[in-house]
Amino acid sequence: MKIKLHGLPRGISNISDSVQPGSVGLPEDIFREPISINLLLEDVGDLINADYQFVASCFGICDRCANEFSFKLRAEGKLLFIANSGDEFSLQDSVKYFHPDAPEIDISQDILDALMLEMPVKLLCKEDCKGLCQTCGKDLNVESCDCKNEIIDPRWQALTGLIESGESEG
Repeated sequence: MKIKLHGLPRGISNISDSVQPGSVGLPEDIFREPISINLLLEDVGDLINADYQFVASCFGICDRCANEFSFKLRAEGKLLFIANSGDEFSLQDSVKYFHPDAPEIDISQDILDALMLEMPVKLLCKEDCKGLCQTCGKDLNVESCDCKNEIIDPRWQALTGLIESGESEG
């Protein structure tokens, strides 16, 4: 997405738009719907301060039960654009330089970065997802199963024989 600088009024202005996920480099298998973009820009000459909010509807596969589900991502933050004709760079991700004669500023990479940083590491359809039975594969969110899911530490395996022999003697 590009912000056109020519015609941008001095002072505060709002920009609300939407972009297709592929146009900013987002994976279209996860981001299947347009990304909502809200910008509050403050132009004070050689400096443009931008407060942003990006909202995306996403689709994923639950890491526990393997069901597809939808979820929302919301990224909020600030960007600072400074007009400079030199080759300066900033160590801060939120500070960007642009040429004073540039007709526009491209924020596509900023949209991509902000939303990907909000992506959860573990995708869960719901926080208390029970997952799949390790033995029969049933979705434990839908139905229970009668499988015996006792996981015994191999270091204690020898003791199970003592318990079983004690039950048969008593």
